[in-house]
Formats: sequence, C-alpha cells, structure tokens
Amino acid sequence: MSALLTTRTFEVTGYEASRASVVEKGESIVLFFAAPFISLTYILALPIVGLCALAWIGAKALLGWVTTATRTVLLMIVSPFIGLAFVLAVPYFCLGVLVWIGSKSLSAR
Repeated sequence: MSALLTTRTFEVTGYEASRASVVEKGESIVLFFAAPFISLTYILALPIVGLCALAWIGAKALLGWVTTATRTVLLMIVSPFIGLAFVLAVPYFCLGVLVWIGSKSLSAR
C-alpha cells in the first residue's frame, strides 16, 4: 500500500532537445513550401546550363585546332558575353549566400 502513496519527482532535462526538434520541424516546413520554387528554378536553369555546356565543349573542340592568333581574336569576341553572364549570375549567387548565412544565424539562436 505504501507504493501507491509515494510521490514521484521528475527532472525536466529535455528542453533544449525539444527546442532543437522544433527548429528542425520548422526547417522542414520551410523546405516543404520552398521545394516547388527550388525545382522551378532548376527547371528554368537547366536549358541555359545545357546550352552553356554545349558551347563550352564546342569551343574547346574548336580551339583545339585554331592557331594562337585566331584563339585570341575569338576570346576577345566572346569575353563581353562571359562578362555579361557573370554580371547576370553573381547577384543571384550572392543573394543565395546571403539567405544561407541568414538562415544559419537564425537557426543558431
């Protein structure tokens, strides 16, 4: 009978673990809603990446038999387009890095 009347005390130690699981669940929810937009970005970028890879392979094959002077002239013609590609791509890359660093700092709280 004394076993039924004894009081039990419990120590709460899982607060940090439960907080971490809430953060993980929040990240999963955010990724769930962001997944369609991420896949749409990949779908839109795939043809551009494929054409760039095709142009790169073709240029390497073409430059394999072209003389040095012709190669220099071709690179001078192509270099503005390479610069334009960097001007268009770098802001999105930097935005992605900024979002990544921001998300890591928010999850560190």
